[in-house]
Amino acid sequence: MADEAQPGRVVADRYRLIRRVGAGGFGRVWEARDEVLGIDVAVKELWLPPALSESEQAERLTRATREARNAARLRDHPNIVAVHDVVIEDDVPWIIMGLVAGQSLEEHLKTGPLPAAQVAKIAADLLSALEAAHGAGVVHRDVKPANVLLADNGDALLADFGIAVHHTDTALTATGMLIGSVEYMAPERLNGTDGGAEGDLYSLGVTLFQALEGISPFRRNTPTATLTAVLIDEVPQLSSTGSLATLITRLLDKDPVTRPNLSEARALLQAAHEPTKEFEKEKPKPTKKIEEPPPPPPTPPPVARNHAGWAIAAFAGVVLLLFATNSELRSFVDQAFSAPTTTKPTTSTSPSRTTSKSSTSRSTTTKPRPTTTTTRFNSADLDRESTDKTPVSASALLPSSFSDAKNVRYDRKSSDVRECVTKHMDQETRNLLLRSRCGNAVAATYVDHSNQILVMVWVVPMPDASAADTAYKSADGGSWGILCPGSGPGSEICDKNKDTTRAARSGWKRQTHRYLIKSLAMYINLTQDSTAKPWLDAAAQEAVRAAGPSNYSGNR
Repeated sequence: MADEAQPGRVVADRYRLIRRVGAGGFGRVWEARDEVLGIDVAVKELWLPPALSESEQAERLTRATREARNAARLRDHPNIVAVHDVVIEDDVPWIIMGLVAGQSLEEHLKTGPLPAAQVAKIAADLLSALEAAHGAGVVHRDVKPANVLLADNGDALLADFGIAVHHTDTALTATGMLIGSVEYMAPERLNGTDGGAEGDLYSLGVTLFQALEGISPFRRNTPTATLTAVLIDEVPQLSSTGSLATLITRLLDKDPVTRPNLSEARALLQAAHEPTKEFEKEKPKPTKKIEEPPPPPPTPPPVARNHAGWAIAAFAGVVLLLFATNSELRSFVDQAFSAPTTTKPTTSTSPSRTTSKSSTSRSTTTKPRPTTTTTRFNSADLDRESTDKTPVSASALLPSSFSDAKNVRYDRKSSDVRECVTKHMDQETRNLLLRSRCGNAVAATYVDHSNQILVMVWVVPMPDASAADTAYKSADGGSWGILCPGSGPGSEICDKNKDTTRAARSGWKRQTHRYLIKSLAMYINLTQDSTAKPWLDAAAQEAVRAAGPSNYSGNR
């Protein structure tokens, strides 16, 4: 084993090391001078600790060659650090790369989180890089802040393909050994699946969460606790809202099947920059201080998100974390997730569930009661358009008024039956509803008694419960447009040149049977005051709870 490299050393009679600029689990990165071409480059020195066995050293050498090969396939992409060459000196591989003027995202985050606009730019660049990698058959498998370089020109570049896998590569890792950073790994990798492109998108979600919030969402005090958090803990609540937050939350879906793919992620990100298309923007006017209603009772906890069973799945098994002499994590994960089994209560003895034919055969000596011929409402009928007889109208699907958890009362001021897809929706929402094959929907506006808060509610019938559930899981982001009363409080929101996109707002959603229900609450004077959020949350949350087919008398 050669001595550790020092500044001034010349590698391969060409690359003079200047200073070390970074180090990771598998190597050190140097700024160097190509004395043949007279340009500055980055040189990655593979780290081979003395305690490694011959087989482990051979694996490291093979891995370095694979990194160079995988990255070289992508050398022309503007958001991927280019690899130019790989040389072997003293049995140690050195990878020659383009030198990026800037710092890693990890270094930037040491001073605090980044602005949302910068995080959105990073997200766009990394999605572009992953699209190119996946298109070339390369899965990175180690997307994290340390492997994201922020160039001085504002671009983000993906680096370090050291554990990347091409579809033609053979496995290099012994069974049970995890390579990479656990807090950024997708749950399916920890649960025994090697992972594909979906895992890169999950890791991107963790990286963007950390960039926006300044903390890693699943990092805990011990490796075991971190691993457990990745597998079963809910995503922490983001401090910001909007489509960028929606993108991050969707990327962190623990189920790779419902996690967005690259094109869906890009559409969510684009929605983060699209203003509400119903209005032209103008510089917002100063708003008056809001006179809030009297102090309310405590707000109930928010509705938990639906993660298709992952959040409630039982976590069983034994996690053994062994540390080798070189301090690398060797984790044997044998986790078992089983979807909760829902057993319907038996109804064979209930008169309301017995057909008239069976009632006749059982009751030969007893005169049938008059109620045996009465048709009772079956809630399962609401699951399909063919059996649901609920009228698509405001009176059938919406309450005339409701009171939220803060004891604020709201009255319905206007309502409309319209096609579920309208010109006022952004493209993301239009695509979502078009895929769902919905028809007519009900939209309505509610205003509180103090004429301060406006709540929009949409009740969208889908062909069946499955379509509604799919739409529910995809309906976090995007603009649904704003329906305003024709006159009176709230009507001024729809005046031309009002910029509603900057106002404090709250949105909630719910899926019940074949219906998708969506709400949006904002102050009539379009305040940007963050203290308004709890009042808006309470209004929007109760609006989706109050709406739906339960308002129709025939469904009770």
